[in-house]
Amino acid sequence: MKLTDTVVRKLEPSDKDQFVRCEYTRGFGVKVSPTGRKTFFAEGRVRGAGTARKAIGTYPVFSSERARKEALTLLQRMQQGTSPKAEDARIKAEESFKGTTLRQVFVEYIETRSLKPKTAYDYRSVMNTVFEQWQDKPIASISRNEVLKHFTKEKDLRGHATANKAFRMLSALCNYAKADELNGMRLLTENPVDVLKEKRIPRSNKPRETYLLEADIHKLIEFSDTYDDWFAREGARPQHRVTSQGMHLILLLLYTGLRRSEGLGLLWEDVDLETKLLIARDTKNNTDHSIPLSQMVVWILKAQKKNSGETPWVFPNRNQTGPMVEPKSQLKAICDATGLKFTLHDLRRTFATHAHAAGVDFESVRKAMNHKSGGSITSSYIIRNVEVLRPVFDKIWEQFWEYHDPGRFDEYKHPENYAQTEDDGPPDLGKFFKDRSG
Repeated sequence: MKLTDTVVRKLEPSDKDQFVRCEYTRGFGVKVSPTGRKTFFAEGRVRGAGTARKAIGTYPVFSSERARKEALTLLQRMQQGTSPKAEDARIKAEESFKGTTLRQVFVEYIETRSLKPKTAYDYRSVMNTVFEQWQDKPIASISRNEVLKHFTKEKDLRGHATANKAFRMLSALCNYAKADELNGMRLLTENPVDVLKEKRIPRSNKPRETYLLEADIHKLIEFSDTYDDWFAREGARPQHRVTSQGMHLILLLLYTGLRRSEGLGLLWEDVDLETKLLIARDTKNNTDHSIPLSQMVVWILKAQKKNSGETPWVFPNRNQTGPMVEPKSQLKAICDATGLKFTLHDLRRTFATHAHAAGVDFESVRKAMNHKSGGSITSSYIIRNVEVLRPVFDKIWEQFWEYHDPGRFDEYKHPENYAQTEDDGPPDLGKFFKDRSG
């Protein structure tokens, strides 16, 4: 019997599934369920894998002739060794692959990259704000036009710098996804964020160039030297809430050019006050950075030791259970008290700017700040003896104090011209470092 629409229409259900096979087209049939549902199928032997049955569609959505054509195609593929079950799994896997969301790519990116905690935190913050509505969107469906519109919107809403940062991250995620492939199919064949470059949309942020001038440095040092009675001339007790630890952190960054995270993460085991050396671990360049300590920094760290006590951290948190995490309140208090406006990174720029102004060559400044050299092969052969850099750090603190108090600095440089008193500090520092901590 040949299965035709007339034959299939007349088939009646029974109390169990019926399988009616076409005698005209071998391997083609229809299953009639007890509820009367009629489903066309193809069944045959898969080369090297036994027999298999594959549902095609139901009558009357599929006519018998259309189902027959589908069955012949399936039977041909079975003879070639393609299992319907394996084919279904492949199609399902490819559909799932093509549906990979931005969130899934982001999670994998974070897990496979060796990102510093702050960088990972910043990336998550961007995902939860700028791309909140896109997180469950298939990354392959993000179009160039959507990128262009969303960038414009976020630039107006959050500012140019934030939009640039966010879409740099999105571009990195898309480039990461371009490497994903399944069964010869690429998840992404192009980066939709490239539209910003191709349309010449400005995406670079003007680098900050702010740093402390000579007068600013003088005021900051004056405050650090007298902050306990900063408002005494007004007859009021200090209300600035600046702590000695907060002041020591600011001074350390000023005199060493360390990054914020490098200063906050310092451990006492990496500070040697005898040899006058500290090591900043796990820096932005993923290397340890050795810094020779000037006499001023030695004094700062000795004073800070009274605050940290027996904790392993140079700058512990309030409960002394870990390192200090966020110095924003101390920075604000210092700025409010002095009238200065600066960021912690401005202190790093101050270090570099004034070191160069004091005659330190560019290469020495670069090494002192642990900046990459740009990958020059010859840079790996440069002598790395930390003592070579000691004059850079000595020059910085001397330059800053000459800004602050030229007369007192001259006394330090030429003690033979000044009478000594019983208030002198450590012999190697003379009157210049007499104990100001009481």
